[in-house]
Amino acid sequence: MTAAAATRRLRLRRPRPRLLALGGVLVVGAAAAVAVWWPFSGGGAGASLDNGTATALQTVVRRSLTSQTEVNGTIGYAGSATVAVPSGTTPSALRQAEQTAASARASLAAARAT
Repeated sequence: MTAAAATRRLRLRRPRPRLLALGGVLVVGAAAAVAVWWPFSGGGAGASLDNGTATALQTVVRRSLTSQTEVNGTIGYAGSATVAVPSGTTPSALRQAEQTAASARASLAAARAT
């Protein structure tokens, strides 16, 4: 085999830049089509995005508050928390805070039981 024939054979095997670019564009286009189509495809048999609760629209009117009532409580799931006691806190203030926390835990347990 001559050097010219070997060079020509290598040249035929080397991928062409235009074909690589076209292949890349096709792959990116297919990925974009899947990304747009997938969320709206329905998710297969038995999948439902509807929770079954009826919905409606209602007009909202802004008004001033007529009264306020302050209550203790949490919204949602209350997790555990660490409270750092500032230096200079007296032992009696710490005991009172611990009693308040114990009372709050008891109230929470009673509320969860009902």
